[in-house]
Amino acid sequence: MEIRNYPKAQELLDAGLVQSEKLGLLWLKAEGHGLMAQILQQGGKSAEYSRERTAAASAFQEIQSEAHFDLRRRADFAPYL
Repeated sequence: MEIRNYPKAQELLDAGLVQSEKLGLLWLKAEGHGLMAQILQQGGKSAEYSRERTAAASAFQEIQSEAHFDLRRRADFAPYL
């Protein structure tokens, strides 16, 4: 990810995460937390990174429990697992 404006990226992702929660889009929520974790890691915020990484893993586990296939085979989810 070639973003240098981390605060703006965080602001946009926060808005997206709120919308994914409201709409019940679990996959978008999981991916949003994964992207947020990447941005926080690149911004040097290790405590927040760990929190977002845990939130992403939790959401992906919830998806996996409802799915009938292995999520690790999906190219769009693989970077976050």
